[in-house]
Amino acid sequence: MKKQKLKKTKLNKTNTSARSSREQPVHTQRTPKPEPRRTPVPQERTKRPAVQKHDPAEPVRVISMNPAARDRLQQRREAEVQAKLKKLPQTREKSRKKLRDQAREANSRRHQKRRKRNHTLYFMILLFFVLVTGITLSVTVFFNIKTIVVTGDKAYSVEEMSKLGGVSVGDNLFRLNLRKMEEEILSKAIDLDSVSVERALPETLRFRLKPAEPSVLLYSGGQYYVLSSGGRLINIVSSTDGYEDIMILSGIDLSKQKVGDFVTGNEAYQEFESLLESLTEHEIGPVNGVAMKNGVDIKVNLNNRISLVIGNTIGLEDKLLLAKQVLNEEIGEAESGVLDLSISGKAYFQPKTGEDLQKVLPKGTQTAADPASSKDTDQKKEKTE
Repeated sequence: MKKQKLKKTKLNKTNTSARSSREQPVHTQRTPKPEPRRTPVPQERTKRPAVQKHDPAEPVRVISMNPAARDRLQQRREAEVQAKLKKLPQTREKSRKKLRDQAREANSRRHQKRRKRNHTLYFMILLFFVLVTGITLSVTVFFNIKTIVVTGDKAYSVEEMSKLGGVSVGDNLFRLNLRKMEEEILSKAIDLDSVSVERALPETLRFRLKPAEPSVLLYSGGQYYVLSSGGRLINIVSSTDGYEDIMILSGIDLSKQKVGDFVTGNEAYQEFESLLESLTEHEIGPVNGVAMKNGVDIKVNLNNRISLVIGNTIGLEDKLLLAKQVLNEEIGEAESGVLDLSISGKAYFQPKTGEDLQKVLPKGTQTAADPASSKDTDQKKEKTE
């Protein structure tokens, strides 16, 4: 009985403490927000309901659970425990499987990267061997010469060009040094201005030739140097026989040049070429002869009718513009004489005919005297500014 009473009192104490804890309000601390000051309003204080304390003298009613319900609850709990125990291996197996899959995926990525690197390396090695094989075959088996073609100059046959270039049918196209071959051909064939050797794959070698045709007769030291349009010295003759229709140039020393040399590196010859280009641009011509003396005393023979005295090359463009204007507007087609442009911005025309004209026309045999210094009062002198 005492034990039963002690249990009842303990139950009463626990019930009262639980009831009191449930009835006591829970206060939570909140950070107050600042509010404007207001006048306090008196409020009626609400009284809390009095907590009824349990009288330990009163008997405590103990409610016992039905045994059948207790058994069912116990069975339900056991079933839940058993279900969790059954699920535990499955979850472990799932986690293990997930870890295995992740490891396999990471391993496959590593293998893929390694395979990719290996494939790149294999591809580079294969490409290297293919290139080496292709180059070896191209210089040994493939691209051998079967046809040689010569264009541009019919004076040379295929056999002659092959001999000059040191090449024959059966040679490999890629083992030929084309630049060296061109230089050798030019050094041997002095009647050519230029040679171009080309490969026409897969089995053709083509020679493009430009013949050196006489273009200018340069008088120097009692001889005539026959020059081509490319500036190559073709021949040296003592007279103009056979070259009557070719322009005559004088005032350039080529005594140190030999047949076959190119004179394009000569500074005076370069000035002559630039003068011809300027005359062509301004449509002044035709030019039958040019006399130059150290680049400061330039005279031009226009159609064996007008002796154009230019002087130096300072202000050459302005001088040629003025000469074109005077020739088109002031001098008739039947008139002949000397047109002096040596003074910049001014033009002087002195009519001349017959032997007097032939003396002042630059023909290459001698450098004519300055017509401005000869005073002939019997002839007409016109001044054009």
